[in-house]
Amino acid sequence: MTQLRRATNGQRMTFYESLTPRQSQIVRYVIEGLNNEQIAAALSIVSGAVANHLTVIYDKLERTGLCAENRQLKRVELVRFFGDFFEQYTK
Repeated sequence: MTQLRRATNGQRMTFYESLTPRQSQIVRYVIEGLNNEQIAAALSIVSGAVANHLTVIYDKLERTGLCAENRQLKRVELVRFFGDFFEQYTK
């Protein structure tokens, strides 16, 4: 497995600032461990909309150069690289 770099606070801030308010909400729910259907229910939207938002979020994450190509791993990496950052900066 490829070793991934650790995100710097500057990279985390750049990623965070690139998110829309809705994308930020979705990232928070991903970090909390909710699946797409649970996120959709919490936000009163359809799960397809969550999937679309996550595609855009993962594309933004990919541009940081800190995530793998594998979409399954991206959810894990979102939590790994940005979980503590979101707790710190979005309270």
